[in-house]
Amino acid sequence: MASFSPPLGVTTLLAASSAATEGPDQSPSRIHFTYTLAFGETSSSEQRRTVPEVWTNLPSDDVAAATTERWHALELLPLTGQEQPKRNGAPLYTASVPVPGEMGDYEYTYRLRDLDSGRVEWLGSADGNGKIRVVASSPRGASEAAWDGPRLSGGGSGSEWKRYEGQAAVAAVGTFRLRETEAGPEEFEIGEEVIPQDWREAGATDGLVWEQTNPSWLAPRHLTGAHPLESLSPKFPAQLLVLRARPTEHHLEYRYLVLFPFSTNQVRSYLRNGGGGGRATVQLRCEADATTGEGSDAAGHLAVAWGSQGHLNEVLQLAVAAARASQSGETISDLLANVRGESEILDTPKPLGVCTWNALSGGGSTPDDYTASAVLDWLDALLAQENQDRPLAAGAVKTVLLDDGWQDVSTYVDFDEPVDDTHANRKALKSFQCRREWYDLDEDDGDATMAAAGETDADATMAAAAQKSKKFSVDSGYEGSPDAVRHLRELDDEAREGTCYELRDVVRRIKAKGIERVGVWMTLCGYWDGLHPESALSDTYTLRRVTLKSPIDSSDQGHLYLPVLADLRAYYTDYFTSLHAAGVDFVKVDDQSKIDAFYEQEVGEDEEDGARPEKVGDLRQAMLHEMRAAADRIFGAQEDAVIHCMAGSPRIWGGDLAVLGAKCGRSIIRNSDDYFPDEVDSHRWHVALNSVMTVLTTALRLVPDLDMAQAEHPYAGLHLPFRAFSSAPVYATDVDSLQGWSKLVATTREGVRVLQNRVPAVNGAMLEGRLWDDVIGQDEKQNAPAALKVGLPVPSAHGAHLGVWNCSNAESVSTVLDASDAAAALGRTISSLPDAARSMLLYDAEATFAREVPPADLERSAAQPQCFAPPLVAVQVGQKESKIFSLVPIFAVDGGNSTSSAVACLGLLGKVAGLAAVRQIALVAAEGAADTEATPEAGSVTSTTARPAQSTGRILPTPQGRLPYLLAHFAGMFRHSSTDERDPSRRPPARTPKSELSAMAREFLRSPIRTLFHELRALVSFGYAAIVWAAAGASNMGASTTATHSRAVTAPSASDAGANGDTLLSVEIDYVGDRLGFYFSVAARLDRVRFLLDGKEIHTRFLRSNKHVPNIVEVDVEGAWKDTASGNASKGEEGRKSWLVTLQHVQ
Repeated sequence: MASFSPPLGVTTLLAASSAATEGPDQSPSRIHFTYTLAFGETSSSEQRRTVPEVWTNLPSDDVAAATTERWHALELLPLTGQEQPKRNGAPLYTASVPVPGEMGDYEYTYRLRDLDSGRVEWLGSADGNGKIRVVASSPRGASEAAWDGPRLSGGGSGSEWKRYEGQAAVAAVGTFRLRETEAGPEEFEIGEEVIPQDWREAGATDGLVWEQTNPSWLAPRHLTGAHPLESLSPKFPAQLLVLRARPTEHHLEYRYLVLFPFSTNQVRSYLRNGGGGGRATVQLRCEADATTGEGSDAAGHLAVAWGSQGHLNEVLQLAVAAARASQSGETISDLLANVRGESEILDTPKPLGVCTWNALSGGGSTPDDYTASAVLDWLDALLAQENQDRPLAAGAVKTVLLDDGWQDVSTYVDFDEPVDDTHANRKALKSFQCRREWYDLDEDDGDATMAAAGETDADATMAAAAQKSKKFSVDSGYEGSPDAVRHLRELDDEAREGTCYELRDVVRRIKAKGIERVGVWMTLCGYWDGLHPESALSDTYTLRRVTLKSPIDSSDQGHLYLPVLADLRAYYTDYFTSLHAAGVDFVKVDDQSKIDAFYEQEVGEDEEDGARPEKVGDLRQAMLHEMRAAADRIFGAQEDAVIHCMAGSPRIWGGDLAVLGAKCGRSIIRNSDDYFPDEVDSHRWHVALNSVMTVLTTALRLVPDLDMAQAEHPYAGLHLPFRAFSSAPVYATDVDSLQGWSKLVATTREGVRVLQNRVPAVNGAMLEGRLWDDVIGQDEKQNAPAALKVGLPVPSAHGAHLGVWNCSNAESVSTVLDASDAAAALGRTISSLPDAARSMLLYDAEATFAREVPPADLERSAAQPQCFAPPLVAVQVGQKESKIFSLVPIFAVDGGNSTSSAVACLGLLGKVAGLAAVRQIALVAAEGAADTEATPEAGSVTSTTARPAQSTGRILPTPQGRLPYLLAHFAGMFRHSSTDERDPSRRPPARTPKSELSAMAREFLRSPIRTLFHELRALVSFGYAAIVWAAAGASNMGASTTATHSRAVTAPSASDAGANGDTLLSVEIDYVGDRLGFYFSVAARLDRVRFLLDGKEIHTRFLRSNKHVPNIVEVDVEGAWKDTASGNASKGEEGRKSWLVTLQHVQ
């Protein structure tokens, strides 16, 4: 189906051309029209000899602007420039006209004209023309100053507000005092106080809400209708509300207003629609939870933030930072500096995990299919260690997650429920052991494995005890395993019970196969229905029955037994200590939002007289806190010690985990409902919802876990690429092979690892300007569903990935990627491109297409109407498919003989997130190419990833950790020039000694071991980089030059890397493969360039020209490495080293 842009039937407001002149080149803005045919329609169109046209009264380059009544045709011509993508392109036709200099109303429509007969086919309706209204306005930004945000007067709510200022947004936090904490929830009418009157007019705004539509999950939803607030739910708690005011003649840009209610230990706060009869009344609903301290007042809280188009992420980050500042006492500047600094920190490459759930427990499987022996056989099939054609991804598997089905559980009858009610039969945790039927291993099965793993006689005795327990014990309770406290590392709590040697036997056999970490599944309450009241657990802990009444789902009712407050710490400590002693390294804790359904607690009949029930609010908070605290103590404080799942409660997302608990570091949280491989319609929803959920997850400093996936599945083309856009550990749940995961893995010094997003502070999310697109296809008024567009900035490469997904039921969707999409994908990176970046390059993952994009087009399109954005490429995406593109800077470099050239590093081609392989890029800037305050001497090395340092011709690498940064700063390596300090146009540095010192102190106080390990590792890494730098010939550190926009790097200078060669570019990479791509502004001659790997020349047999784009050269870096070295995996610090690939121009 053909598609046009801008669409018909809409009115676009534009400023007259005198006010629309903007950008580095100061060229007038243009209005771009595009026409796209679905793939396969081209030949038919050509046979009919028809041409698409725009019929308009807009002045064009050939038609003067004397009158708006002169209608004329603009022929839409094929997009000029580089060739369209080979396998994923759709024919793209474009036309453009300058923005009129005179105010007035203009119109346009589309038509097809037959070249032979002259007959015209009109593609619009009589009253359906598109309209463009040109108005007089101030240059961009000036009009926005007239809007100061909501009035926040306090009104009738009695609220108190504190204001916080950011660079691109403003925020305020309101405190709402509860009058009676025992009287139930309290509602505050905030609509008129927070939302301006003109925003509440019909058709004035668009709305998007993140709400708890299910007891276990948050999900985003568009607010529809002329009055979007009327569709805000009166039932489902809203965690985040984003309102977007449409452009007006006074405000030509979109404006954003964000409402973020957040919860404390004392009060849960959320938004809802409190109106009735079609009337929209936005309420802040506050529910008292944990008992408040003596003399303290219970209060609900709401963070409000506002800003303009192109800055939604900054608005959200400021709202969350303001919420944290209001509770922690930290300054907003420190919090925002930490956010900016975190965007430059790379995770170490992660292994691939495998999860048992869908592989062994999904589909038509039964509990008997999921046993210990089935797990071991399954791992043998996946790891394929004896297979000569072993999949590359098999070598990346180092983590195993044992999902639901391994625990010792039993059913009991709740006689207070009707016998035929599903809640009458409660399945609860019986002990800390594993299910007797699950542990089906025979003693002989493990002899060879134990020997291979170096097990001792004592270990064999323990395994024999486990076998005896399995065969003869009728109850796999505590007595089934001997005491194991002596086998534990020192903890501040000791387990009162023993290790589960059955589980330990299984974990050891798993790790003997080369697996490094094993995790197990559980729920916050132990199992779905809590603890069994007639088990050994009831003798160890005081259990009380808790009544459940879900405020969201009336079917989620019943009872369960839980430890009393005084026993919660011991319960979680005992359970986790037992698991750790069995070799378990982390836990996936499910059903955390169950706490919302706690209604009341009952005192047991056998308890002492006078015992009183505890407040369920105290129980809610204590369970969350004690579980996390025990996990930190026992498994360590790393972010993946706990995977938080089914945690879609405002108490968690907007509470202790994301706001108050964020001080302890990032947490991994499941981003959406489960991956359901057998539910056909779930797959498109899963990807679409996750792309919007990640907007909130990232703002909250949480790591979005997208759930497991399968490569051998019809919808793998939707799921697998999206997993690479998250920084969370990736889990496969394939049945018998990992062959299909090859595009998500690559080789590192430590072995094969997942090639994915490595910056937890930045995750792939739906583009800001596309958040209101109907990608599912629910809008009946829309002719065709929109393609889902997701951007992932890659700061280490100064680039971005831009993905396109088909999440509709349509056989295919066609779309156009334009400059505004590219700018949104780059995010903040666009404003910090190095001075040597002459242009940007857009290309697809397989390098079948490449197109240069002027940076001025990106900057101009970043915050202007879509029709201003020049089209870049047309894309067609089939059902169950996605297409991945990348953006990188093209650097002007010294090409030798005093001639200027340009080159770009494309990362690893053929991979989903190939840019993530790049740690940093360095270049030798062409003389005069960089727009700097004081141009460095020819041959000086600049970088695209680190902060400026003062040196002559050579620049040290910037350390990733805080301690080495402070040492380097105080040694005089990172001092900014006075010229920089006087220039008000320059952004303040993201990292300063004050912010780094205060952040390190906080981190050390909260997690000393983790912080010490991280800082020492960063210090060693920086020391190694400095040694490499020094060995390359850099000895001149004393002289000072003016710092440039570009950033520091480790790279040999033009004269260091070898004789008869001028260094053009140096790339530090953490992954290698057979297709490291380089783009040249002119098709490269392989006899005129030379590549070096760690200082050694790469043989020409490892170089080849790209068969689709002659300007691209591909380097088999992995082959060259294995040719000159062992190619074996390294461990420790050696394993964390990167490779240095240097590009030279040969004289």
